[in-house]
Amino acid sequence: MDNHYHLVLETPLGNLVKVMHGVNSSYTGYFNRKYVRAGHLFQGRYKAIVVDKDAYLLELSRYVHLNPVRAGIVKRPEEYAWSSYLGYIRKSKRLGWVEYAWILSHFGPGGKAGQKNYRQFVTGALGTDKDSPLKQLYGQLVLGSDEFIEKIKALLKGEKISGEIVERKRLVLRLISPVPDSGNLLLLKY
Repeated sequence: MDNHYHLVLETPLGNLVKVMHGVNSSYTGYFNRKYVRAGHLFQGRYKAIVVDKDAYLLELSRYVHLNPVRAGIVKRPEEYAWSSYLGYIRKSKRLGWVEYAWILSHFGPGGKAGQKNYRQFVTGALGTDKDSPLKQLYGQLVLGSDEFIEKIKALLKGEKISGEIVERKRLVLRLISPVPDSGNLLLLKY
């Protein structure tokens, strides 16, 4: 995209701030040196959301892969050079640092059938008015079922929530305890 990018990351160490600082500062420095410029490269700071992997990852994957099409940059998702999409539909195009198996496992037992079914899943939304799954965010931070949202709120109990999250008050209401297991958390940078 011209002034932002989308990443779907799973980080068991909870070190997203360090990761994103490294990615953004390293790439911005490289780009500014290469093109003899100064200043910010991306619009605003990064935003992260916690995602219920089981319920929303497939929709987010489709959303991210179709974003360049909806922005008018390309006509088909496989035409966008800066995407992992080709690796999902062609094994020969896979990147070593991208995990394809979890998503593809939902579309077939493996191999070409899963790739074909994933391609149909993504391209089936071309030309539709399918809403972004990000419209269902809770408190600008959480995407998931009511039960998942309650788990996250319990994890946030007693934590200071950034003033940049406009709906932060929603995240601290109706907290439950004890703190449940936080498994299957996924972070989306957009």
